[in-house]
Amino acid sequence: MLVVKAGNTSVSSDWGPGVKVALGKEWWVGDHWGLGLAAELGDQGFRWIMVVHVHGAPLHIRAIDDAGDFFHDTYGGRMVNLWDLVPVISGWGNAMVAGMTDAEKKEDGSSLHGGMDEHSLILHLKPELVAPGYKNAPAVTGQSAQESFDVAKKPGWPGYLGSPRLATAAFGEKIWKAFSAAASEQTLKILDGADPSAIPRYADILEKNPLYQKEWIGPAKAHDEALDAKEREWLRRRKP
Repeated sequence: MLVVKAGNTSVSSDWGPGVKVALGKEWWVGDHWGLGLAAELGDQGFRWIMVVHVHGAPLHIRAIDDAGDFFHDTYGGRMVNLWDLVPVISGWGNAMVAGMTDAEKKEDGSSLHGGMDEHSLILHLKPELVAPGYKNAPAVTGQSAQESFDVAKKPGWPGYLGSPRLATAAFGEKIWKAFSAAASEQTLKILDGADPSAIPRYADILEKNPLYQKEWIGPAKAHDEALDAKEREWLRRRKP
């Protein structure tokens, strides 16, 4: 059953059957893995799919976008990557801008991974998954994206960028409510006929940023291509 809420409006569907998704091994390699998922869902008659996740990796986002575009072009339905819509992800960002003090913004810096916001979200959603040591974790960050990228390259980098010690469940709740409200609003607009392809995409912004291309997208793509080559070579040798 699907339930969508926006303000005082709530829309829910009837209970329906489950879905079997079986992806062939060819879809697990390369950067087009999402096409197999879209094809399985399209062949089973699905026509409205809203993909909900909270993962900001550019290549991951683009793969889901491609799956959605393939689904629309091939099956005539809609498969929308909600996280990649700028008005949706802006719900998260706007909550941070409004909910953080100047001192917190300075300490958290350019928090690209595991900082105040993400720790706060998990404290709100699944607090038992957060290690108690976050309260004493030192700030590891930069005041710009370039500085944060540079910090992450240093030996002994602990794996996060930001200041986890600032995190609170209350702040996580504010982010989650703003993010989910934005996602629900865009979902209802699309269900009412809005064209999702006309909504700005976050991945497009990231791909046009030279810094992100150099420090994130380029290295990630090279890593994926190396893994892809290993997987395809294994598949080639395995064939009778």
